[in-house]
Amino acid sequence: MFAILCTFLRGLLALITGIFRPPWGVILVLTPLFLAGLYVASQEGLKRIEKRYDAEDLHTATPEKMAEITKRISNRKFDGIVTLVEGMTSVKSSVAIACFEALQEQIQLWKELSREEAALYYGFFTEQLAKNVEKFSETQLGYAAELCKETEKAILSLGLPGQLEIGVRCHFILSIWKSHQPAGNPQLITNQGVVNDANLKTSSGEPPRTVERSPESGTLAELSAGPTLQAQSMSGRITAEKEIFSGTEKMIFPKTSPFLDKKLLNISRAEMDRLPTQDLMRLLNHPIWEIGQISEEILKSRDGFQQSDLNLAVCLYHQESRVRISLLRQLQTAENLELTTWLTELLKDPDAEVRYSAAVAICQGNYRLESLQPFFRIISRDSDPRITALVAPVKTAKPDETNIMK
Repeated sequence: MFAILCTFLRGLLALITGIFRPPWGVILVLTPLFLAGLYVASQEGLKRIEKRYDAEDLHTATPEKMAEITKRISNRKFDGIVTLVEGMTSVKSSVAIACFEALQEQIQLWKELSREEAALYYGFFTEQLAKNVEKFSETQLGYAAELCKETEKAILSLGLPGQLEIGVRCHFILSIWKSHQPAGNPQLITNQGVVNDANLKTSSGEPPRTVERSPESGTLAELSAGPTLQAQSMSGRITAEKEIFSGTEKMIFPKTSPFLDKKLLNISRAEMDRLPTQDLMRLLNHPIWEIGQISEEILKSRDGFQQSDLNLAVCLYHQESRVRISLLRQLQTAENLELTTWLTELLKDPDAEVRYSAAVAICQGNYRLESLQPFFRIISRDSDPRITALVAPVKTAKPDETNIMK
């Protein structure tokens, strides 16, 4: 390459100074460019040939040779990732499983690289998964979901740069996988067979995070397992899930909770144990599912949260305002709950419709509260005149009782 560069500079100098008259100067300039282009094209051609042979070898290999072939492909680095992810879409289950196992091994090996290199590999890998998601069968989507879960654990343990973008791609695939499972019974499909999520245990010994559908409001469809396989086609589910994301083709970023600031969005695993309860509640809606899982475990073990408390917390800091509004009805029947804290948060919500709905519910006396006075102070300072106007009628109705609710 150095010799080509020298020849190019010499030709350019000759053309400029007129030492060699055209066409020799032009030829000396164009020749190294032509050679460089030929070199690049030949390298790309070799890569395509290698990829074709790798794919053929995967589909013709005996079980004894499969591990050797996948290892050889893995050594091709980024090109190997492309081949292995595409191999997971194979109609031959033995090929799909072999590629899945090879990628599992790669996910662990990338943890040994520098943070910058690891981020490149995890990022490229999740991009390839997202690009091929429409090609996966039901079983193969289970493999992809398992790889995404392992990827999330790896990037959180390393605290990688760009971990949010990587995690969001995993979230996209996990969302589609979860929508395939019967409501309330999500299953993970691995090479060991079908595993029921309800039987899995986390590091704390508890079942993994599951958010129940509200029986009263029916507004938490996106938090439950979603439609059954019979209710929606593969392409329909993927299209619906893509609509959640801005930049549909790249699938880079879903709509996030307005309560997640930059610090919480880029939180590392090491920082989570020191977070206050309220921040952990906000993290239940983090776009990286593993962060939500860890937050749940900490809230249960450290702060004594029950599953019903977690379900309410998810609603309180959910990205959809209609879900936060639905919490008002659920709080009416909640037991052993300090309502003041929850209602105060809803009155401070960034969405005016949520604040208005909360103020109406409080002023109508929908809750058994010791006093409305603390809420009146918040309502009367709201920037929305519809909300501040709600206080005066209630005060006029009970001027001498300071609105004690029994």
